[in-house]
Amino acid sequence: MNVRTLRLAAIGSTLLTLKAMALVPLPVPLAPPAAPPGENIITCGAPPLDETYCYGPSDSQSWLYTSSDGTTSLALIFSAGQIESDNWDHLTIYDGPDNSYPILFTHAGVFSTQDLTGVLAISTGPNIFMQMSSDASVSCSTGSFTSWAWQVGCLDCVQPQATFAVDLDCALGIFNVVVDVTAMGSDPSIDITNTGGAPVVTATATGSYTVGPFAQGTTVTVVLENELNSLCNVSSGPLTNYPCPIISCGPDQYSYCYGNSETFIQIFQGNNGFPVRLQFNSGGIYQFDGDLLTIYDGLNDQAPIIYQGTGTNGDLSGMFFTSSNPDFALTLKLTSTQFTSCSDGSALPWDYVVGCLDCVPPTATAGQVTTDCDGQIFSISVEISDLGTDPQVEIANDQGYPPTVVSAPGSYTAGPFPVGVPITLTVVNDANALCNVDLGVFENAFCPLIIPCANPALDQSYCYLNSDSHQWLYQDNEGLPLALDFSAGTIESVSFDHLDIYDGTDNTGNLLFTNTFGGTDLSTLPPLIAPSGSIYMVMSSDGSVSCATGNQTMWQWTVDCLDCSPVTATVGEITTDCDAQIWSVSVDVTAMGNDPSVDLTNDVGLPPTVITAPGTYTAGPFPVGTPVTLTLVNDSNSLCNVNLGVLENAFCPIIIDCADSVIYEDSYCYQLSDFHHWLYTSTSGAPLVIQFLQGTIESASWDHLSIYDGSDNTGTLLWTNGFLTTNLTDTTVVSIGDSIYMEMSSDPSISCSSGSMTEWIWNVYCLDCTPPTATFEMVPDCIHNGFSVDVNVTDLGQNTTDLLIRNTFNGDTLTGVHTGTYTVGPFPLGATGNVVVQSVNTPLCKQVSPAYFLAPDSCVTLACDAVGQEYCYSNADTAWFVYASGTSDPITVTFEYGQLLVNDYIQVYNGLDTTAQIVYMGNQGGQIGGLSISSSNPANALTVLVISSQAGSCATGQATPALYWSVSCGLVGENEFTVDHFAMFPNPTTGELYVRTADGLTGLVSMDVLDMTGRLVMSERFSANAARTERFDLGVLANGTYAVRLYTDDWSKTEQLQVAH
Repeated sequence: MNVRTLRLAAIGSTLLTLKAMALVPLPVPLAPPAAPPGENIITCGAPPLDETYCYGPSDSQSWLYTSSDGTTSLALIFSAGQIESDNWDHLTIYDGPDNSYPILFTHAGVFSTQDLTGVLAISTGPNIFMQMSSDASVSCSTGSFTSWAWQVGCLDCVQPQATFAVDLDCALGIFNVVVDVTAMGSDPSIDITNTGGAPVVTATATGSYTVGPFAQGTTVTVVLENELNSLCNVSSGPLTNYPCPIISCGPDQYSYCYGNSETFIQIFQGNNGFPVRLQFNSGGIYQFDGDLLTIYDGLNDQAPIIYQGTGTNGDLSGMFFTSSNPDFALTLKLTSTQFTSCSDGSALPWDYVVGCLDCVPPTATAGQVTTDCDGQIFSISVEISDLGTDPQVEIANDQGYPPTVVSAPGSYTAGPFPVGVPITLTVVNDANALCNVDLGVFENAFCPLIIPCANPALDQSYCYLNSDSHQWLYQDNEGLPLALDFSAGTIESVSFDHLDIYDGTDNTGNLLFTNTFGGTDLSTLPPLIAPSGSIYMVMSSDGSVSCATGNQTMWQWTVDCLDCSPVTATVGEITTDCDAQIWSVSVDVTAMGNDPSVDLTNDVGLPPTVITAPGTYTAGPFPVGTPVTLTLVNDSNSLCNVNLGVLENAFCPIIIDCADSVIYEDSYCYQLSDFHHWLYTSTSGAPLVIQFLQGTIESASWDHLSIYDGSDNTGTLLWTNGFLTTNLTDTTVVSIGDSIYMEMSSDPSISCSSGSMTEWIWNVYCLDCTPPTATFEMVPDCIHNGFSVDVNVTDLGQNTTDLLIRNTFNGDTLTGVHTGTYTVGPFPLGATGNVVVQSVNTPLCKQVSPAYFLAPDSCVTLACDAVGQEYCYSNADTAWFVYASGTSDPITVTFEYGQLLVNDYIQVYNGLDTTAQIVYMGNQGGQIGGLSISSSNPANALTVLVISSQAGSCATGQATPALYWSVSCGLVGENEFTVDHFAMFPNPTTGELYVRTADGLTGLVSMDVLDMTGRLVMSERFSANAARTERFDLGVLANGTYAVRLYTDDWSKTEQLQVAH
């Protein structure tokens, strides 16, 4: 007689033991072979295994199935689910136990979302291995795709063999599916079912069976059902009818704008025994992303392909196709991807004509283009050698001019047409437009535009295109010089677009202008004078930005004869009155030109100065700091205006009055390609302070702000911005003497005016006190995920008994500060700010620290080589430990030993901070030894938090020994937990409990919850697979201590749990 001891549960220090007498061992049934970790044994003869999965972002999973007898083939079939394009997500099924075996199914090469319904994979041996991965964006768990559902079973049957064909009856508006059964398989009687509501058809022998009818446009699936094993069912997949052909000889005109993820089919059939022709008048197809047009020579897309492509660079205009089959039919098919289409503006809408080619087109060729530059007209000769089937054709044009009527072969003239107007010629068959003949686009030889000098100036404009080329030639009719003057317009840098203007009839003349690097504003050009009386202008552009795309502005200019003579003048001395804050400028006129009275104008609204004779004149006065443009205006012809340029006064300082303690406020929003400067001087000789209240400036790699002691930039440099975007807030600069000078410059890119930087606002005031003296030092505090700043005050400054210390991190203020060292903080990692020490009596007397910042990755411990960490935690604390491997390997934290009190616990996050997924929370029943966790994130990082209450700790001696864990590279088990352990959190729990099992634990798991007496108070069962986390509701349990036991047929583990509602 054997005596055996059964250990049921260990709760606290109590061991419950039950002794049983005369326990006779029972026969043990033979179990299936032990499965490798992650393997699913499929029992042959049993129903198929039902599986589901909803994949997430950055997911990677695999499934291995093995038949129980080790020989029978397996079948895997999907009944639902979607997966994103193979550009991002991937699914592959292999004929064997891993991914080195032949592929049965792959998602590779599918560039749009795939519906997995009906996907069937059959192995040749006893194994099927399935593997998937996804990128970090859309997935099933984000709601973008439906969840997968599939079955796996032993293929202990033989599938029937059949083909499916759609039989269309256009007259009745229906279709049937003809099923040709060529082999019955292992089922002597097969039910042929369908999803369209038609009667079930039973097949008892090979042969042809008709299923239907179905309404046209209905999508149905037909299934040959094996009654013994559903995995031997054979599905047709989704079936529907082709559209009925449009039977007409037309010609009929059609238009269409295709959408994303679309399949568009149209079938055309003639009814008079002549071939059918399809001809595109206009339209396009996106050519870079998989959109495709196919034309078939027949009644469906099984017919021979006549054409497949995207036209000429995406343009279908002018393309035509003619049938050559006995059905006189053409099929048009368009397939598009999910990314581009006509409906989203990536391609132009189609306009096309379809009709029977029951005519013979004329035979014609275009000849010489004859240009009459004096008459400003041109014409085109056309040779007609055969009229075709139309006894009278017309040579038509696209500009609305009268056509040329042709009734017999011969030579004809089309025109005249105005010079400079492109003309498209077409020989028109009145009976059938499909027999029209397009002769092409014609344009006259280049003629100059004549500028009559007696007429007003010629106004011209042009908005240039991408990949453009254009030219202009102007000539006067009196032999006078010509002038061209731009009033508006911009052109891109000469690196890409070009504009050249010559004095002469072509580009061999004297070059008057060419655009430069960096882009040109043409409105700033002076009039361009051509003494020869001819101006030739030519432009070209690349394929990117232009006026037509909205990146450049339209050109506007005038051309006129230079039948005037300008005044001769020079700018003299600029006189500045800094006390009155005004300035004026002298202008010396030495010749009047042809206008007896010339106005000296300005652009700031002051009255003009009238000049009637040579002499010296004064313009002004103008406010200091105001740039002024002066122009001598010729009333008879603006081309003889003289622009004297932009003028500005000598620099005057802004006076800061120290007697009244005035604070002067200034502001500036800097521009692109800007330069500006400021000079401030105190009345008393006291130093000056510039204190910024707000504003930002781009990196000194591009934009610059410098502040100098003195009246210009030859003084001592006091401050300049650095090589990162600078926040000027609280930047304070003090001069040495009584003047402070500030200047800035910017490049042509981002600025305040472009919205990328914020406006500067600053105060300037006299420093009539002695500021405090202090030093600053940043002190990292990684264990609390932050840092602090030590401030050592060595002098209080003038006229104060104490100071205050404030910071710009959170605005906190420390008062009652004297000499000594103070700690300011803590501040979180990643925060940026300053610490300010200032006088209580005179707040303007202060010292500001540099901007402090501690990056979050500064506190990451790289621990690929094994390291150990001992930590004795204190009361009411949260301690941070962040580890990363620094390599492509995962990081693993293994807790070796250490005690945690009841209300103290550990949190582990799968990443660099607490925004990552939490993978463990609890205290292992007070003893943390034996818990191992590995990372599974791209950063190969884990964040460990030790969180304690106020009721005791290691530091108070109540929790011993101290916590100790090791960190190293590599995985524990297969993923995150050893198979000997499971994780449950939160612990203590208020009622909701999560249980996470190891990767190596698969199959059915039982969970028992026992109270302190060993009484079973709750029992649950769940299926463990792929380190999944299960949720349980323990809300019915009273507060107290419990044992949670998880077990299978060959494994058991118990952990302690606290319930505290």
